[in-house]
Amino acid sequence: MKLFLVVFLGLQLFAGDLLSRVRNIVGDQSYSANQKIIHALFARSGKYYKNGRIDYAKVCRVLERTALLPKRFPSLTRQRITFVTDERALLSMKMVDIALKRAGIFDATLDGIERGEFFEERFSLFSSNALQPSRLIEAFEGMGVRVVDLAHEGGWKFYLDMDLAKLPAKRVGLPKRFGSLRAPLWLDVCGLQGVRIKAISKWWYPDIYIYDASLNPLDVITRPRTQNLTLSLPKGSCYIKIADKFTIQNIKRGFMIEGF
Repeated sequence: MKLFLVVFLGLQLFAGDLLSRVRNIVGDQSYSANQKIIHALFARSGKYYKNGRIDYAKVCRVLERTALLPKRFPSLTRQRITFVTDERALLSMKMVDIALKRAGIFDATLDGIERGEFFEERFSLFSSNALQPSRLIEAFEGMGVRVVDLAHEGGWKFYLDMDLAKLPAKRVGLPKRFGSLRAPLWLDVCGLQGVRIKAISKWWYPDIYIYDASLNPLDVITRPRTQNLTLSLPKGSCYIKIADKFTIQNIKRGFMIEGF
C-alpha cells in the first residue's frame, strides 16, 4: 500500500468516528449549531461505512438533502476545490477533468498545481449554485477512484486513491464498430498485443497516442492517408487515443476495431 493511503487512512482512524468527519465537511460553526440534528441523522453510523471505509457519497447526500450543506448562495460566490492524489499526475489530471464534467461542472478554472509529497490540483468555481460534493464523489467512484478523506476548510478538499482507477475507455476485443464520433476515441487495450483498425470512411490520417495504465505516453503513431491500420502495441500499453491528424470530420463515421 502506498504511503499516500497509509497516511490518509491512518489519519482517518486517528481522527475518530464518523461524526468527526461530518464536522470537517460542514464546518465547526454549522456542526455546533446543528449538533443534535447531526447526531440523530448519523446515530446508526454503520450505515455510512462501506468495506470498512466511510461512504462519503452517502454522507454528503444526507447533508445535502437536509440542507446542512447549502444548495445556493445569495450571489455569485468563489468556491475553491482542491484534489489531492499520489504521484500519478497525468492520470489524476485526466480523472479530475472527467469527474468535473460528469458532475456538471464545466466552468471551473485551474488556479495552480503543486507537486511535492502528493500531487495537488486547485480550482476555482464562480457560481451562485453551491458545489454538491456527492455528485463529484459518485463521478469518481464510477471510474474506480475512491475518496479516502473529505474536508471543507475555506474550500473543498478531496483526497483521492487512484489505485483502482480506470479511464472510461471502450474495451477492445472481438471485431466491433465504434461509430458516430464527435471526439477522439479512447480505447482500453490492457493486456492486448495489438489492434486492427478499419475506418468506416474511405480514408483518414491516423494520429494515435499510446499510454500505460498511469497515462504515461509510450508512443505516438502517425501515418499517411489510409483506411486500414494494424498496430503492435508496446509492452505495458493500457490505453490508446485514436484521432485524425487534421479534422474529426475524417473519422466521424467511426471505425471497425479488433484486438489481438
